[in-house]
Parts: sequence; C-alpha cells; structure tokens
Amino acid sequence: MTEQNGAFPKNTVIARCELELGKAQSDGQFKENVDVHMLSRDICTIGKGCVFEWCLCNGQMDIEGSLRRIINAYLQA
Repeated sequence: MTEQNGAFPKNTVIARCELELGKAQSDGQFKENVDVHMLSRDICTIGKGCVFEWCLCNGQMDIEGSLRRIINAYLQA
C-alpha cells in the first residue's frame, strides 16, 4: 500500500486498521511502545497472504479461521 508522508491513504482498509488499533492501544490493549502503523501494515500483509492462499485452494480453505489463528499468534508474540 502506497503511503504518503508516512500515512496510509484515507478510507482504505489499512487506514481503518490503524485507526482501530490506535483506539485499542489507547484502551490499554497494547503497550504504548507498540508501533500501530507497522502493526497495521503487518496485519494487512497477513490478510493478503490468506486471501492469496484461499485463491490457490480454489476457495476450499477456512479463510476466517486461518486469519483469526494467524493474527492471534502474531499478536501474542
């Protein structure tokens, strides 16, 4: 995703992801030193990878389950 001046384009999934993660950080769900911008980029990259895998499997994988499992494992780390 192209960034301009260190920000994601408005009204995109990745910008919304960053906004929601920022709210979660403000609510104490993430440590203050977590870079939510980088976290957003990583989560969207994971999502794109799962969509790619789903396409390779002709839609035969549980994409929602895979996304939940992989993102939860990523966030636990």
